[in-house]
Amino acid sequence: MHLLSLTTDYGTQDFDLAYLKARLISQVPDLSMLDVSHEIPMDDLGVAAYQLRSAMPAFPPNAMHLVCVNEYLYPDLGVLVARKDKQWIIAPNNGFLYLLYDKYDFGPVEHASVPTATGRIDTLCRIVYALCHQYGYVEGLPQPSQSIQKYNINPIVSEDQIRTRIYHIDQYGNIVLNISQALFEERRQERDFVLEFRKYNYAGGIKEHIATVEVGELSCSFNLGSLMMISAFQERADELLDVRPDEIVNLRFIPRS
Repeated sequence: MHLLSLTTDYGTQDFDLAYLKARLISQVPDLSMLDVSHEIPMDDLGVAAYQLRSAMPAFPPNAMHLVCVNEYLYPDLGVLVARKDKQWIIAPNNGFLYLLYDKYDFGPVEHASVPTATGRIDTLCRIVYALCHQYGYVEGLPQPSQSIQKYNINPIVSEDQIRTRIYHIDQYGNIVLNISQALFEERRQERDFVLEFRKYNYAGGIKEHIATVEVGELSCSFNLGSLMMISAFQERADELLDVRPDEIVNLRFIPRS
């Protein structure tokens, strides 16, 4: 069995997603597919990277991840293939791979594609087939002649604070901050902290689970992607705090007395 995840901006209302899946299965009949998300905003490669990066640790070695987000931004630059932690990522040459990870075990390498809808799907099917059945094929592809690079906006870190942004707001209204659990624990040093939003401060500490508080009460935890998340039990935290994606948030550590 060959396992492939799909992350796209296709949505589910039209035929595009079914067309892509059908073409892939016609090339690799024993292909199993899992959907990461098909509701990525067309120009938001950062959200696409966040969604896939959070899901990838659950996948086994040799899993493949196909990304079709803003794929016509640079249609003449081909498709890139890379390997991270024994898994393969296939994505357009539009900067996505550099938002997903800084370094790869292999790649990225370039697979030339035809800048039309059917041509690109043919290219993607050939890559998936090669990863499944042609040992060494992808390793023989050339380095990109031109590689589009984009960079994450990293938190600004000082001794007593972390200044960051709202990275994502999920379908439940949970607010995901661009603060990893590793960074938080490294800088915290057992101190209490306050999260300072535009209109509200949160000083309730870290909760093991969002359901450990009362209905409508805010809590702070780390999600499956190991990023800090602000939630409101059975309510939408984004509406309670009146915030939007990309707003600045300040995490201030309280000095020990």
